[in-house]
Amino acid sequence: DFRVIVGQPGVAEALLVEGDAAWAGLVENMKEISSLTAREPIIQRELHAFARDLFAAAATRVGWTARDTDSASDLQKRPLLLGAAAFYGDQRVSDIACSTFFQGEDIDPNLRQVIYRTVVHNGGAIAYESILHLYRQATLQEEKNRLLTALGSTTILALLQRTLEFSLSKDVRSQDAHFGVHAVAANPLGLNLAWRFVKNHWSELTERYRGNNVMVGRFAKVAAKLAARSELEDARAFFAANSVDGLSMTMKQILEAIAVNIAWLDRNLTELAIWTEDRLTLRNR
Repeated sequence: DFRVIVGQPGVAEALLVEGDAAWAGLVENMKEISSLTAREPIIQRELHAFARDLFAAAATRVGWTARDTDSASDLQKRPLLLGAAAFYGDQRVSDIACSTFFQGEDIDPNLRQVIYRTVVHNGGAIAYESILHLYRQATLQEEKNRLLTALGSTTILALLQRTLEFSLSKDVRSQDAHFGVHAVAANPLGLNLAWRFVKNHWSELTERYRGNNVMVGRFAKVAAKLAARSELEDARAFFAANSVDGLSMTMKQILEAIAVNIAWLDRNLTELAIWTEDRLTLRNR
C-alpha cells in the first residue's frame, strides 16, 4: 500500500532494516507502484525521487564490497538495494557501476546483474553494444541470461525494439527468449512496445512453442502489467481472436490482473496526486 510506504515518515526506512521479506517486499512494491503510474509522469517522477533518496541511503550502508561478516541475508540484500538505487536514478551508484564495468575491474558475480543493467541504462548505444558483445562471447547460460535481461534496460526505444527482435533470433535459446521480452516489458518505456511485439509475433510464438503452453503463456503474461481500460479491452479482444487450446485460464488470469491494476489506480490515483502536490509545494517554499 503506497500510503504505508510513502505516506508515513520513517516507515519505509524501518522496513529496510527488518527481515528479508520486509525489505524485499518494499523493493518489489515500489517497482509495482512505479509501473502502475507510468501514464502519470509527474507522479512517477516524485515517486522515483522518494525511492531514490530511500534506496540511495540503504545502498550506501550495504556498500559494494562483500565482508567476511556478511550473512546470507546481506549477500541477497546488497544487489537488490544497489539495483533499486540505480533504477531510481542515484548518480553515485550509477557512476560506480559504469566505472567498474568500463575500467575492466573484476565484478562480484552477485553484482553482475546490477552493473550490467545500470551500464545499459546509462551508457547509451555504446554500452548496449558492449553488453551485446559480451552476450555473444559468453559460454555460461546463466551469464547469457544476465546479459540478455540487461539489454532491456536501455532508454533508447530503437534498442528496446532491437532487444525484442534479438530475443527471438537464433542467437538466443528458445527456452530463454522470454527473458529478453519481459526485460523490455519491465522497463517503464518498454511495456507497450513489448505487448505490441508479442501480439505481432503471436503466430510465430504459438508455432515455435507448439504443445508447450507454459512458454506461450510466459509471453502472454507481458500484458499483465497493463493498467488502462483501453488496454484491457485490447487484450480481451486479442485473446478472444487468438485463443490457444489449454491457455484459456492463463488468459483469464491476465485479464483479471489488468482489471486489478485499473482498480488500484481508481482507488489511489487521487491520493497520489495530492501526495505529489504536497511534495512539490514543500520543495518550492
